[in-house]
Amino acid sequence: MDKPIVFDPYRIAPNIDVIPSWFPIPGFGILPIHAYLLRAAEPVLVDAGLVSLTDEFMEKLSSVIDPVDIKWLWLTHNDQDHIGGLQQLLEVAPKMRVVTTFLGFQKMRLFQPLPMDRIQLLNPGQSLNVGDRTLLAVRPPTYDAPETTGFYDPKAGAYFSSDCFGTLMSEPAESAAEIGSRAVRDGLIAWAKVDFPWLHQVDKSHFANILNQVHKLSPEIILSNHLPPAHNMTGELLQYLAEVPASEPFISPDYMPFKANAERRTPNKDLVSAAHKLLLTGRYLQLATVTRAGRPSLRNIAYAVDNSKIYFLTGYASDKYREIRENPYVACLISMDEEEWDKTRQLKIEGQAGLETNQQTINSVKTLLGEKYSGMRDLPPAPGHAIFGIELKTGYLMDNSKEQFCSEKFVF
Repeated sequence: MDKPIVFDPYRIAPNIDVIPSWFPIPGFGILPIHAYLLRAAEPVLVDAGLVSLTDEFMEKLSSVIDPVDIKWLWLTHNDQDHIGGLQQLLEVAPKMRVVTTFLGFQKMRLFQPLPMDRIQLLNPGQSLNVGDRTLLAVRPPTYDAPETTGFYDPKAGAYFSSDCFGTLMSEPAESAAEIGSRAVRDGLIAWAKVDFPWLHQVDKSHFANILNQVHKLSPEIILSNHLPPAHNMTGELLQYLAEVPASEPFISPDYMPFKANAERRTPNKDLVSAAHKLLLTGRYLQLATVTRAGRPSLRNIAYAVDNSKIYFLTGYASDKYREIRENPYVACLISMDEEEWDKTRQLKIEGQAGLETNQQTINSVKTLLGEKYSGMRDLPPAPGHAIFGIELKTGYLMDNSKEQFCSEKFVF
């Protein structure tokens, strides 16, 4: 992903839709920038997307609700990744009111003034009745703008946390559970150090009390603007956030190292093309995972390639399944063995495996596996089996068949 993009909305709770966007940060990964639609009796839109993607955001929003029906726009704060569709919404939804704080309202006057009759000032601790439920305004444990105000919806068990719990990621996902606990922890701590550098100066016991306020609410789902929806992960996310004050502070890269890092992550089209040819012609590959004890584990697997991902089948009860769910980072090796060493070609790939849940993709992978391996022609597999997809990150291509030995590392 080399530019911001808005994906199609999807439902993550009976009355909550996600309007998902993704923002690439060269050298670091991608950051979710999500807005949410709470289908209360008086519909509430939580934030309004990226300024640079306003038209795309409004198009996606209109696919799940007629904007004229939106009664409340809850601006958690006024950063450019939260107010994209604000002006258009004010025009197309004449009865909509904007929920913000006094400071938020005053900050908007600096560049995009809000009419007095279109705002609802609300402070943390106060409530807003939206017809069939009452929303409790909250100050999230972490924030990068002083006007930040999220809310807790007790009817849905949902905690809308604004930027809090934001997580750097390597690929889009529809839920935090898809990413895996280790990747969530690493990405959350990494982004918190960037976005909330003041955490290194807080009193740890005081911060623990703040985190405990969220824990006492016992939300069933955390809805952050910068993390995919997190079901039943509140305690886990709070623990990761509690680790940040004692972690090493983020040191911002200088221009030249940052530029060099970004350039290193630019794919080499020739090497990527050669790697894909090996993937398509290879019969089996060796998959390396890490056990719970931290030891390497290696096995041969059957695989298929579709849309630049490697897919394979495994059982829910297998060691492989458990190891990948605990640590999604894997390595693969494909070797085109020849009798003569000088004709050998090998491809090593490092990537991140994720459980595939899209039924259309699952059906496509089943077909590909059945075409490649006669023993898999009777797919779909029996219950208890899962399909994983590996997102390709870096590759190492060794080709002895060339006149001059070739061994190069590259990114996909």
